[in-house]
Amino acid sequence: MMYDFKDKIVVITGAARGIGHKIATDFKACGAIVAIIDQISCEAIFDYAYEGDISNERILEDFATAVLTRYGKIDCLINNACVSKGGLYDASYDDFLYVQKVGVLAPFILSKRFTPYFNHNGAIVNIASTRAFQSQENTECYSAAKGGLIALTHALAVSLKGKVRVNAD
Repeated sequence: MMYDFKDKIVVITGAARGIGHKIATDFKACGAIVAIIDQISCEAIFDYAYEGDISNERILEDFATAVLTRYGKIDCLINNACVSKGGLYDASYDDFLYVQKVGVLAPFILSKRFTPYFNHNGAIVNIASTRAFQSQENTECYSAAKGGLIALTHALAVSLKGKVRVNAD
């Protein structure tokens, strides 16, 4: 089933491969204008691709500014990016912090930055995981980030009620 997203501006993190890439290509196939960011080079099939590490505040700001300069508004923000850096037995302090920056802080900052620029019926979709509730051994970094993302989703939904729809999938 094809949906009509003609000329809707969709911003997706972590879209160079995997789930994010599939989401981005599906939106593109439905007519959306797709802007993506990933820490690895992205395919040229998208309307705007930015290479950068979203754990870095400057990268987030530069990306958001570039998207807003180019399009002025957005319709949908999909916070997909997350990484795994191990857990209890092998993750360092910096590993744990890095995963939280990518999986929770970046979605917060991008949501905050884009909030004033959402078109009517705008949406934020945070890509969650069952790991938030059904963890596997040695996945504490990723599991904590996905749990934090679910909590962030709930809080954003309350804060943005009537302005932007916020869901986790």
